Amino acid sequence: MKTLIESYITHLKLSNASENTIRSYRGYLLDFARFADKLDVEAIEGYLGVLHKRQFSKASTRRALATLKSFGRWMVDEGVLPENPVAAFRPPRGRTHIQQRLTEEQARQLCESPVRTSFPERDRLILELLYGSGLRCDEVASLRVEDILDADVLLVSKGKGDKQRHVLMTDYAQRVLKIYLRKRKRVLKNRAGKGDKREVTGLFFALHGGQIDALSPRSVFRTVVAIAQDAGLTWVSPHDLRRAFATHMAERGAPHIVISRLLGHEKLSTTEGYIAAASPDRLKRAYARARA
Repeated sequence: MKTLIESYITHLKLSNASENTIRSYRGYLLDFARFADKLDVEAIEGYLGVLHKRQFSKASTRRALATLKSFGRWMVDEGVLPENPVAAFRPPRGRTHIQQRLTEEQARQLCESPVRTSFPERDRLILELLYGSGLRCDEVASLRVEDILDADVLLVSKGKGDKQRHVLMTDYAQRVLKIYLRKRKRVLKNRAGKGDKREVTGLFFALHGGQIDALSPRSVFRTVVAIAQDAGLTWVSPHDLRRAFATHMAERGAPHIVISRLLGHEKLSTTEGYIAAASPDRLKRAYARARA
């Protein structure tokens, strides 16, 4: 991380950034590097929590977030990251920084809304795997056909740190998967009929005219954001679906340790951070269900 930071600082110098800007950016980035060794959503959330505990002002927190966002954009431009993980975060405006969360009704609305894309069968399944199984964008993009182990079980073999784990699919996801696999077979058969015999092992792929390419995490991100915006949920990113998966599972009584394993978290505290910000109304409803 520190090597990347120094490369970014060199970039700022070559871009004629002021000494004050360079000093400020280096300070925030090195502070972040003491907390995390990579720039991803989970690390950013944890770092913002650290700033809150330090009682950073809203202005200082906004500057820290702006620094990370600029650093993330540079990493995308350099090909280090497929997308900027800081883009999903908004600067604090009220007394505390609380991210907007998807309710179960909103998640259902999104997953069942019309999908007006060029490959709706694929994209509806992607939505369901992000919300119904809690996958990350890169995990969705890297799924292979052979990773479908059973009717309701997927093997995620390229998760964070290249660790394997099993995830479950909802009944709805299983139905959508069957529809997608039929469509996938027709698309590949049509391509083979045109003389293209290359093997396609990825469960998902991108269609560009008559050309079939690997599906990138960035494409997954952009597709989900576009569908969410079309459904009127303009603030939703793929990671919001993953967080909603964790929160809604917990509210329905799933043990945190089980949720942690399904998400592929190394630390239980990371999982608890996902679900700790449930609204008071949600907590009351969960309590009422538990006491019923």
